[in-house]
Amino acid sequence: MASGIQPRVSPAIEAALPKKGNLSDLDLAKMCFCARRSAARILFDMHRHELVHISGYTRVSANGQWRPLWSWGEGEDAQAPGPVPVSERIKKYRDKMSADDKDFGLARRRQKRRVVKRDPLVAAFFGS
Repeated sequence: MASGIQPRVSPAIEAALPKKGNLSDLDLAKMCFCARRSAARILFDMHRHELVHISGYTRVSANGQWRPLWSWGEGEDAQAPGPVPVSERIKKYRDKMSADDKDFGLARRRQKRRVVKRDPLVAAFFGS
């Protein structure tokens, strides 16, 4: 066990996991009244000793990270989902856009491409 973790946390996790399956480290931290990182350390230590296994994954947020769901006992670990390809993310983003948003984006791109030519008379008076 890692240093600094209170000895009450590990027995609490060992008691909570057999009762309920598919719990994330955040759920266990709330049940055991400890920090999420402490619960994660204990779970990874138990996983190394094959007391728990990863039964699935859940999304942390829209940023694309996955959080493992833990279950008690030996078992095959679930495969971690891979990253979403960029083309799918862009397609999903563009499907959400309204027609006005698309027009605004096109106008912005058009404006960035536009090159303003310097007036030759102004250049002659003030220098180039």
